[in-house]
Amino acid sequence: MQRRVIFDLEWNYSRQRPSFDYHGQALSLHGEIIQIGAVDADSGEELACFVRPRLLPKLNPLVAELTGLSREQLESGQEAGTALRAFMDWCGEDAALLSWSGQDWQLLKENLFLCGFGEDWPREFVDLQRLFREYSGSEKWEPPLTEAVEHFG
Repeated sequence: MQRRVIFDLEWNYSRQRPSFDYHGQALSLHGEIIQIGAVDADSGEELACFVRPRLLPKLNPLVAELTGLSREQLESGQEAGTALRAFMDWCGEDAALLSWSGQDWQLLKENLFLCGFGEDWPREFVDLQRLFREYSGSEKWEPPLTEAVEHFG
């Protein structure tokens, strides 16, 4: 049976986004992952880790305020490649990843690419926010998760 993993990422960003080479094209990094949280939708098994920033070492004050994360917590985190490899191994090769936002997908793919993991994983991603918009008829482009919780009781 395919493992279904619900995941959430926290990331740091800067106005002056570093660029990286993507198959000969310069792209701007949307953000650097600083925390990974995930739960197996069937078993309830959890994974959580801090990721030590390397490209954007200065924690954006807004990110610090929204997440409650400190520079010290991130310094104690794993190196990005190590954390992402652990996440990939924990999820498994054929896992379906589910998230409340397509932004998590984009950030995950960018960070995996930057750490040299290529573009073959994950094979399946589900944007639960988009599905909720379609199912509920919500007119908000980015409805908050609380709206879905209230909708489904």
